[in-house]
Amino acid sequence: VSVGARIVGAAVMSSDQAYEAQLHRLVAQYGLDDMVEFVGYVPHDALGQQYEGADIVVGLTPPGGIDKVLLEAMSWGCSVVTTNTVMADHLGQHASTMVVASDDEGSIARAITSVPCGQTVARDMQELAGRHDVRGTVERISQLL
Repeated sequence: VSVGARIVGAAVMSSDQAYEAQLHRLVAQYGLDDMVEFVGYVPHDALGQQYEGADIVVGLTPPGGIDKVLLEAMSWGCSVVTTNTVMADHLGQHASTMVVASDDEGSIARAITSVPCGQTVARDMQELAGRHDVRGTVERISQLL
């Protein structure tokens, strides 16, 4: 099985820049240059190309609100793996395999290797993400009122 990783985005804060530099060093140290691609900044209107070519999108944000990046990925049919436990409410039957309660690298790696992918899951992801579009949100608000 051929595996690769694409890291999309550019660090803005100095602490993030230091972390990004550390990632570059680790990739070089372990000889993973042919498996890990640092894409850098991608304008919002070009993100679809990144999601379109991905099977799994990993989001390691701490628990909080809904992760917009993961919703975007889901709308493109990508499976997701996240440490943001809030996302469990938005992943339907897939929450148990896509949400990792622990942020240790072993748990994340196991989730990545076991997360379901394929056309059925892609359709599920698109349907679940579609519940958060503007039209759906407006409809839910109007029903509440």
